[in-house]
Amino acid sequence: MKTTLRRIFFLGQALILMAALLGAVGPLGETPALAQPAVAGESPARDPNAPSAYITPTLSYQGRLVESGVPVTGNRSMTFSLHDAATGGTQWWVEGPKAVAVSNGLFTVTLGDTTALDVSIFAKQLYLGINVAGTTLPRQLLQGAPYALSLAPGADVYGETNESLLYAHNYGGGQGLKGYSASGHGVYAESASSGINGATLFSKNTNANGIALVAQNTSSNDTAMVVENDGTGPLLKGFGGDSGNDEFNFQNDGTFQDKAPSYIFVPGAGAYLDSGSSGVTFEPWHGAVYIHSSTTGSKDVCLSTTLPSVLYGQSVKIEQVSIYYRTVTWLSNYILYTELFVLNQGGDIDPVGQDDTIHNNNTYSRYDVYSNANLSADYGILSICLDLVFQEVSTPIFLGGARIKLRHHPLYP
Repeated sequence: MKTTLRRIFFLGQALILMAALLGAVGPLGETPALAQPAVAGESPARDPNAPSAYITPTLSYQGRLVESGVPVTGNRSMTFSLHDAATGGTQWWVEGPKAVAVSNGLFTVTLGDTTALDVSIFAKQLYLGINVAGTTLPRQLLQGAPYALSLAPGADVYGETNESLLYAHNYGGGQGLKGYSASGHGVYAESASSGINGATLFSKNTNANGIALVAQNTSSNDTAMVVENDGTGPLLKGFGGDSGNDEFNFQNDGTFQDKAPSYIFVPGAGAYLDSGSSGVTFEPWHGAVYIHSSTTGSKDVCLSTTLPSVLYGQSVKIEQVSIYYRTVTWLSNYILYTELFVLNQGGDIDPVGQDDTIHNNNTYSRYDVYSNANLSADYGILSICLDLVFQEVSTPIFLGGARIKLRHHPLYP
């Protein structure tokens, strides 16, 4: 402790030596939870038989009383009080008058044993007032041990332990620990360790419906939470319960990466006939299209769409394109080939996926074409081209459209 536990009080011409001691409710052997090993971020389990208060809110006051140069022997009536000023001010606590036994000038009295001390009052500067048999003595400033009831401002707690240096247990409905500052940080935490076990702040909730951390701003138009990283690592990462990579993260350059895929739907009614094919007509139907051919043979039909090539600063990846279709008649007409192209700003096209499986299901169906194409600011237009084979001209091929699955997290396929 930075402060000394000895303070001198004067009673008339008598010298009173005060030694304020704070004692535990029981010896350490009665609270084995204090000696249990702890996991990083966790406090030891509480002994169910342990007392509800670990610190006794009383003060032991000892002094020596001399009258006319002679040590006093006998009882004296004394009243003790606590005030927030050397004179005047507010009285926060009083106890007495109480008969105090004095032997050869020495006496010991416990403050707070008959009128309880409210530990919250020790968060302010206090003065001890003493009245002996009707004589009020000058108040003395309290220093040292009494403030251990609430930790004196500026107090330091030092130690070398593999357990937590300080525990705050509350088995009622209030807070376990609360910090307040009128102009600075309400709670300031600093760590020189690394990794999760060395995190500056570890917040854990073991309740199935609990929340581990809440940031709330109720009286300002400013931000509820600020995240700053002066290094090169991410600003923020979020992990799920699958023990895999982060579900999302905000990089230090403002890039946002999210595990969850995005989907874009392209209606079949936007289909068009590619160059080199002829004899094809389109019959739109509620966003889908029936494709007719007046001649047999292979016909190239395409769908195009514009994709978000860069999303929140993160390059987008085309992972999968699903085609919704129906060939209407069994085996006569079918989809022979499917190919994906991306078009850059210069007008060049690059193939990014293909499927050469014949699809001829005469019920509403879907098939997938896989891709591994990373888009950029120069690539954002996707063309989906189908090679349709008509062996008869009396029935069409139904094209419902396409669904495009996009990724924007580099750690996921």
